[in-house]
Amino acid sequence: MKATRLALVFAAGVVAGCMTAGPPAPAQAPAPAVTARASVSPLILDRTDLSLGTTVQFERIPSANELYDLHTLSGLTHVVITLPSWPRSYPELEPCSSCLPKPT
Repeated sequence: MKATRLALVFAAGVVAGCMTAGPPAPAQAPAPAVTARASVSPLILDRTDLSLGTTVQFERIPSANELYDLHTLSGLTHVVITLPSWPRSYPELEPCSSCLPKPT
């Protein structure tokens, strides 16, 4: 008796579940592939550096204001600047001199 009742409840649940589901969604074309540009950034692993913190990466020479704004980041440990080629003249690197510590 219990087995029949259980089977009836199960069958009713299956029918009710199938009836509440809509028709299957039609096949759709896959989303267009997003082509990410190849990163020229190197992976830098330093096994002697065990510090935890924030690393900021620029793929261009940052301005002096951007470098100054890094002071507001808590836990900043590294600033990585990756360039496709070495700058042609020294004045292009001038903003980076503002972040160097002053000699004592």
